[in-house]
Amino acid sequence: MQPIMEVVPDTNPTKKILIIGKAPSSMSDAPCSDTSWDVWTLSDMVMLKQVPRCTLHFELHSYDFMVGRGESQPQYLEWLKQKHDFPIICSEHIKEFPSCVLFPKVEIVERFGTYFSNTVSWMIALAIQKGATDIGIYGVDMAAGDAEYTGQRPSCEYFMGWAKGLGINLIVAEHSDLLKTRGLYGFDSDLNEMHKKWASRQAEMQERYNKTRQQRDQSAVDAAYYKGALEAQGYYAQWMYR
Repeated sequence: MQPIMEVVPDTNPTKKILIIGKAPSSMSDAPCSDTSWDVWTLSDMVMLKQVPRCTLHFELHSYDFMVGRGESQPQYLEWLKQKHDFPIICSEHIKEFPSCVLFPKVEIVERFGTYFSNTVSWMIALAIQKGATDIGIYGVDMAAGDAEYTGQRPSCEYFMGWAKGLGINLIVAEHSDLLKTRGLYGFDSDLNEMHKKWASRQAEMQERYNKTRQQRDQSAVDAAYYKGALEAQGYYAQWMYR
């Protein structure tokens, strides 16, 4: 068995890195056919041939977690146990994965801190650390309203801000929710009008809700009163028909 590599290799001297997630809205928009880009992937997308090529693959879950999840993803686990012509970046030494390369956690945390809540954030930080000149992010939507992404999106956008601040050319898929807003807060009149309409509608619905609850509570009181009255009627009926 080959020794597990300790250093993530440089696979592309141009330093242009595509980070591709599994969101179908923009995954296929990534320019993977342009060989000037490194292609970094995650999860089971390479095994499923959802991308035409890969230069680095990330699987940061522990081996115990992967085995525990094996019943739902047995083919992926077996795929990870095969030898590949690209490294598989892992959070720990996993001897069962012959292409395993250890993620440089200490080095990354020393520079960037600990605000990592998902694999994509680690990928962006590593791309910055490796001197990327261009970072393209596709297949990563983090759509608002999805509970799974509530704690993940801010972390992604934080490290995207790192990249922008360092002058890295950051390309985000058009259909991604990342770094998107409805308008410039305080300046866009349409946004202000929208907020007024929303606030008015919110107040209206809250008032209706409060009235409905009051009616429900009053109905409960009335029901209890009439129930007691019926019980009293039943008591008197016992004496009337003896």
